[in-house]
Amino acid sequence: MTINVKNALKNPGDSFPLSAELSFPPEDFQGEVVFSSVHLDASYCCIGGNIELKGTVSARLELICSRCLESFVQDVECPVEECFSHQPVDDMLVISASDTIDIDICIRNSILMSLELLRVCSPHCKGLCPVCGVNRNEVSCTCGAEEAARDNPFSVLHECLNNEEV
Repeated sequence: MTINVKNALKNPGDSFPLSAELSFPPEDFQGEVVFSSVHLDASYCCIGGNIELKGTVSARLELICSRCLESFVQDVECPVEECFSHQPVDDMLVISASDTIDIDICIRNSILMSLELLRVCSPHCKGLCPVCGVNRNEVSCTCGAEEAARDNPFSVLHECLNNEEV
């Protein structure tokens, strides 16, 4: 979304409200992220010749569970705070020569950075069986614990715990 900030640059200190529905294509960010809906409530103003954008973004995302690999929906709300300049320094974004700013990248990044690294559909998700691969949330796994331990390359270490000589 591109915003014309000429009025803000001409009227330093005045606040300009901004409310918008945004859309983004799916993103591969540590797994697929599908943006179902994104809503921005913010304001921007000119301070010292720069444009400061502050507000909140609310989004509904479709994610993949890290444990069971099923799709699930998560609602996210995060702050957005960004500074734009004609001559950007450090982490500032650019005000174009035609006095416009593009807020899409800062909104998308705020949403993505608010996500947990380990995304789970539920804290009680049982995940996939490491032996047969069934989703243990849907089906009771028929694999025995002994079979899983036998196929586990670390089972030898467990035997060392029972050895009195060690």
